[in-house]
Amino acid sequence: MKLRIRILCTCPGQPNTMADSPMWSWAVRELDAQVWYYGNRPERLDEVVDGCDVAVYSAVMGGPCMPSLEAFKRAKAKCRLVCLTCDASDWREVSPLMETWRDNDVFDAVVNIDGNPDWPQRPGKDFTWCGLFDPKPYDKVLPRVRRLGYNGAGGDPRAHKRPGILKALAGLLDPIIVGDYALVAGKYQQYADYMLGCRAVVNTAWNGSGKRMHVKGRCNEAALAGCLLFETKGSPLNLYFDPKVDYCEYESPEQIKDYLNWSTFDETAELIGQRFREKMARLYGPERFWQQVLAA
Repeated sequence: MKLRIRILCTCPGQPNTMADSPMWSWAVRELDAQVWYYGNRPERLDEVVDGCDVAVYSAVMGGPCMPSLEAFKRAKAKCRLVCLTCDASDWREVSPLMETWRDNDVFDAVVNIDGNPDWPQRPGKDFTWCGLFDPKPYDKVLPRVRRLGYNGAGGDPRAHKRPGILKALAGLLDPIIVGDYALVAGKYQQYADYMLGCRAVVNTAWNGSGKRMHVKGRCNEAALAGCLLFETKGSPLNLYFDPKVDYCEYESPEQIKDYLNWSTFDETAELIGQRFREKMARLYGPERFWQQVLAA
C-alpha cells in the first residue's frame, strides 16, 4: 500500500514551496506526494494533515507562519511527522528552535539536508543528508558554452567572503546573480540549462551566519549537471565526496585561476564532473533520500 505523503509549506508562490520545485518534484512524480499549504493558519496544522500517513514539514524557523509546539504535537498525533531543514548547522544563530524541538521530541524525525552533521540531532531518529534535487531537469546534454559559472546572491560582505571571491574572479565568470528565483515554478529548467552549459562552477560554502560551512544546493546541482565544482576548502562536502577526485577545493581565487590555466582543463573538468555526477546519483539521489525519510 502506497503511503499518502504531504509536504507542508507556508503558501504558494514562494521559493521551495511549489510542487514543481526541484526539491519536491521527484516525490510528487514518483511517490504521488502532495504539496499542501497551511498559510497564515499555523495553529490549524493538524487539520492540514488529516488523511495522510506521512507529513513532511518544510521548516520555517520563525515569524507568523511558525506553528507552536502544541500545533506540532496535535499534528504528530494524527500521522508520522518529519521535519526537513536546510540550515540546521546554523542553528545557534538562525535556528535555535532545533534544540527546543529535540528536547520536546516534536518530530518523529528531523532531516538536515545541508550536509553538516553539527546540529542537535537525536541518534537513531534524525539524520543529515547531502542534496535533494530532482535529476530530471538535467537529463539532457547541452554544449559547455561557458568555462566558469556561478549562481546565487552576491552575499553580505560583513558575514561572507563571497563578494571578494566573486570580485577577484570578475572577467572569468559568466554568472547568474539571483536570489531564489530559480526555485520558483516555471523557471527552474532555465536555471538547469545554465548549469548544463557550464564547464565548471564556483561555490562558497559559508552558511547564513558566515560562521560555519555547509553543503549548498548548488553543489548538488553542479553534480547533476556534470560540471567541475570548485568548492571552499574545508567544506563538509568532503564527508561525502573526495576532493581532487570528485571536485576541486580552493583556498583563494588565485587557486581557481591556476586550475583554469591547466593545459588539459576542459578534459579534466569533464572527467571529474562526470564522476561527481555518477557518485551523486548512486549515493545521494532522491530515491535513496526518500527511502530513508520514510523509514527513519
